[in-house]
Amino acid sequence: MKIVTWNINGVRARIGNLTHWLTESAPDIVCLQEIKSVDEQFPRAEVEALGYNVETHGQKGFNGVALLSKLRFDEVIKGLP
Repeated sequence: MKIVTWNINGVRARIGNLTHWLTESAPDIVCLQEIKSVDEQFPRAEVEALGYNVETHGQKGFNGVALLSKLRFDEVIKGLP
């Protein structure tokens, strides 16, 4: 299983790089940091078209994370306790 992490520093500005890399590298799980996108603006369709399940906890500015997985998520809990 290939698990990777990437501080993407703005996912919408790098969606072309991301989709190309996902196609070429085919990781099983990707952890993205600093997506700089609210959940509704994450380019979900482009990533899902490549066979990934997507979960985001986005924020404007310099924050936000996303998980991309070829496996389905059983449960998602957002935020710190």
